Amino acid sequence: MLLAYSLVESHQGTESYSIHPVVHDWCMESISNDELDLMMMALTMVGFAVPSQSEPEYWVIQRRLLPHANRCVQQLPAINVLDAFRDQNSDDAFHNLGLLYRHQGKLAEAEKMYRRALDGYEKAWGPEHTSTDTVNNLGILYKDQDKLAEAEKMYRRALDGYEKLRGPNHPTTKLIGRNLSIILGT
Repeated sequence: MLLAYSLVESHQGTESYSIHPVVHDWCMESISNDELDLMMMALTMVGFAVPSQSEPEYWVIQRRLLPHANRCVQQLPAINVLDAFRDQNSDDAFHNLGLLYRHQGKLAEAEKMYRRALDGYEKAWGPEHTSTDTVNNLGILYKDQDKLAEAEKMYRRALDGYEKLRGPNHPTTKLIGRNLSIILGT
């Protein structure tokens, strides 16, 4: 029935569907507190569907995921009551959504997602947790925005984390060190 009224669109070649925004809005109006955890699950699933840049034609999948990510992120005020249900998967999903938004040039949204992931990691494991990927990506984001003081702070934190976690000779540790030296102009 939803297909007949064009409220759901089937994508034959990719075996996927798109849902009309009106259907999303209706679902949000009729949602109960018991269903809020399903919203977090949907956000987590979208976050885990974000492909790596190393995957062929990753940008095609990212462009298709963007409307779904936007819809999930619009529901974050409702999801905030679910912080008790957050776990590493949801924090990893926020990190991945940060990647998606950064790759799509939506830097403000990317920062919100990275910050939300970092907040979750720190709540779970303390402020000294080496959430190095998220911290490094915040450094990249701030550099892209010419917020060099913030970028330097994030790169230093990521460098410290990677040195502790992987050692000073790890390729990622060296890459972060180069990024930091570029910021410092050395």
